[in-house]
Amino acid sequence: MSSDSRKDEKHKAIHERTRLSSTPHFPSLNLLTALSPTPPIAHNLCVTSAKLAISQAVCEIESYVSSFGWDGPVRIFALIRAADALAANPELADELPADVPVEATRNPEAFFSVEQENLPQANSLEHLLAQIAWPPTVAGAALSCERITLPSEAENEIPKDPAAAESFVASDSRREDIRMVVGVDREGNSWCTLRMKSHDEAASLLQSADLVPDLVAALRSTFE
Repeated sequence: MSSDSRKDEKHKAIHERTRLSSTPHFPSLNLLTALSPTPPIAHNLCVTSAKLAISQAVCEIESYVSSFGWDGPVRIFALIRAADALAANPELADELPADVPVEATRNPEAFFSVEQENLPQANSLEHLLAQIAWPPTVAGAALSCERITLPSEAENEIPKDPAAAESFVASDSRREDIRMVVGVDREGNSWCTLRMKSHDEAASLLQSADLVPDLVAALRSTFE
């Protein structure tokens, strides 16, 4: 296949994905998910760099998701530059604490986090992400998901039948429930958090830029 043909195929595949947040439009704040009861938009203060912006956005989302407890659904968030959102929608400034618009102007890397609703149907997280593409107005994205893990010595005990395997993992006393939150921006910066149910407190939160590399790569693919 020629290079031009490959480019055409890639272009077609991208445009066949489900576009989330296709317009940077905020008709009402009830479309935005708060990372605390009020205000209804997540806001990052004292952001001094792109890396700090993505890490703070992920940590705020992690705190928000954790407030719902365990056994939650996969959640996906668009990350919008706060300064851009306020410039395009000045009316938002009237619905935020007074310091938020000021800080957003001072810190152009700061994000607002917008939870996406009506996600496309998918049989796996990978399948879900493969259906998503973002418009240029979205500067980054984040996701949260939960998994069950077992110690390595249990691997040989897991039944091959999928239904039996699911039952085995769910009932095994050695199971560990974990929640992962991963965020990336268009510049390639990333941040990940991992919370274990057995150590369900903020002080035990694991964090790094590449803690969950497979999810980082999968989320980055939504911008290709």
